[in-house]
Amino acid sequence: MGYSYNAAGTMATEKDANNNTESYTYDAYRRLISIPDLLGANFFSNSNSAYQGNVLLHELLLAYTNWSDAEIFSAFSAYGLSSPNKDTEDISAWLSTDCTSTPPSVTWWGQ
Repeated sequence: MGYSYNAAGTMATEKDANNNTESYTYDAYRRLISIPDLLGANFFSNSNSAYQGNVLLHELLLAYTNWSDAEIFSAFSAYGLSSPNKDTEDISAWLSTDCTSTPPSVTWWGQ
């Protein structure tokens, strides 16, 4: 794990325990404007509040537990979490049901 900083003193990159690197971008006022891959490509293009809320909850679960998606699938499979779409979004879909089951549709948020 490690961090690098740019000339303005803001964090430029972060390397995780798996040696994956995330790059951070800032505007002229040093406000963070991008974190690649954190919320997924569709987060801001999909304005559905159920979608956005459950994706954020999914990211919070990852941050709080420091687990990978695979570890979350393993830990909560007895509580209705499955992967019918073979996608990380299945966790967000499961959260949308108050953790009772995983909707089979990839457009669970539109139902």
